[in-house]
Amino acid sequence: MPVFSLLFLFIRWTEKKLIKIYPNPNNGEFTIVSSSDMKLSIINELGQLVKTLDVIANSTEQVSVSELSNGIYFVIGQNGNQTIKHKLVVNK
Repeated sequence: MPVFSLLFLFIRWTEKKLIKIYPNPNNGEFTIVSSSDMKLSIINELGQLVKTLDVIANSTEQVSVSELSNGIYFVIGQNGNQTIKHKLVVNK
């Protein structure tokens, strides 16, 4: 397996360990489980910031985005030198 592929798999594995979002797709209500403190941004498909969240290490956060339209959003955060990116689907 090429080095690039191994690096990509390691990054994806690390991201999944830092944050978990479920259910996805969701109806505007979802849960975030985080293994570290971080600030998360929810960005729409146009790249506009629609919501920010502060999550606490080893916590489970219930999040409501019922004010958002159906669509695809991106949850982005920073943990040290790692960027966390997750696709989020809202389908009410």
